[in-house]
Amino acid sequence: MQVCAYAAHGSEFQISKEVSVLTLETAVKAITNLCLNLEFWTLQTGGKAYGVEFYGQPGVQWDLPLKETSPRIPEPSASNIFYYPQIDFLASESKDKSWKHCKIRPDLIMGHTPRPNGMGFLHALGVFLSMYASVEGKGTEIAFPGNEMSWKVKQSDTSQDILARFHIFASLNPEKVAGKAVNVADEYLKTWEKLWPDVCAYFGLKGVGPQAEGNLNGVEWVMAEKDNWGTWVESNGLEKGFRDVLGAVFAWGVFDKEYDLTASREVGFMESAPTIEGYITAFERTKKAKVIPA
Repeated sequence: MQVCAYAAHGSEFQISKEVSVLTLETAVKAITNLCLNLEFWTLQTGGKAYGVEFYGQPGVQWDLPLKETSPRIPEPSASNIFYYPQIDFLASESKDKSWKHCKIRPDLIMGHTPRPNGMGFLHALGVFLSMYASVEGKGTEIAFPGNEMSWKVKQSDTSQDILARFHIFASLNPEKVAGKAVNVADEYLKTWEKLWPDVCAYFGLKGVGPQAEGNLNGVEWVMAEKDNWGTWVESNGLEKGFRDVLGAVFAWGVFDKEYDLTASREVGFMESAPTIEGYITAFERTKKAKVIPA
């Protein structure tokens, strides 16, 4: 059984930590009481373990590529990372038990979920580009809605398919990954300079570099069209409630965060794929779910 859950997004750090740690503790204790033959537990974490939210803060090292052997970030920022007490709990709870565990670290996840959420970058990007193509017309140029820094940032995106397959791989090969943290991504690294034209082409648009002065940028364009949202959703027979995710599409990173994938290869997980394939697969799922027009 594979289950992913995330709670308290957007809350203060301490509230998020309390909710997230309690959720894991409750789940582990319930399952270990009911499943006496439990063998393995995978904990999905992510870039937060490297201190992404605290990049540039005093004492926070940023040695690239990001490796699983990197030390935890120092206090006071460390107390705001809920992964740390989750990891400590799993280590303590599994000690001297028959079941083992590992930590899986994706970067930005390219994937569809059935409900909108504040972490839904793929939904936000798909809705933005779909509506832009509908309003401005296919073949129109669309500038990357970030700046020059985010245009060239190196990142290691993770498709939900490869991520799911690593969860399965880990569960079937506990002797290879028990107790370890493992980065998972589709390719070693990518930049939006390379990705943006291909992503936009899927929607029939011509993706170009960051905005030239005098034209509406992404945020301004969305605000200018906000009164037309309801009509666009109705006319295309789409699910309501996804407008609130749009803010995620404008939260572009401005620092490199490429992952080292050596550990995943060393344990025998060799799957990889062009990053754009992960985006297209996820966009196809959002179409079937009527989040964006078919």
